[in-house]
Amino acid sequence: MINRPAALPNKPAEPRDPSRATAGATMKSTTPPLPTDDELVRHLVETSDLSPLQAAELVRLHGRDRQKLEQMAKIFKAEG
Repeated sequence: MINRPAALPNKPAEPRDPSRATAGATMKSTTPPLPTDDELVRHLVETSDLSPLQAAELVRLHGRDRQKLEQMAKIFKAEG
């Protein structure tokens, strides 16, 4: 017969560094939150000569990168 150690009671895993563990603690983000689509549309309408529908279409097609959207708005107006 093989001798097996007695089963250990279920015990929650301890954090690696107990001095840093706090209940419910969350890390703060170091980056600013991304603007919403509406904020970007409003910005494009105010800074370029696009209609709200045109600005919304650019945001939908090209994402939330403000610099890229401003470039695309200039190109869009130059073509039109």
